[in-house]
Amino acid sequence: MKMRRNFYNNRYSDIKSYLEKLIKFKFSLIDRCYPKPIFRVEKPNEEIIKLKEMVENELSSSKSDKDKINTILSDYINELECNPFGLKSMIEEYS
Repeated sequence: MKMRRNFYNNRYSDIKSYLEKLIKFKFSLIDRCYPKPIFRVEKPNEEIIKLKEMVENELSSSKSDKDKINTILSDYINELECNPFGLKSMIEEYS
């Protein structure tokens, strides 16, 4: 009886150690074979930002009614493209 119990205990510990080694091997294979993630940070083009600011300043500083209408229309188009859900609040502002 004791011999049989020892046999099963030894066998269980062998299987347990085998499974632990197998898990370690699995993760080592994953580390070696799975591609590493590539992290990129998008950097805005400074020339484009300056051009945008220049156009916005030009539109906002204009005095004629036609320029004011163009400003409102450009804000509307920008909001429509970038934030369609914010369109309601923008229309309420101009009303």
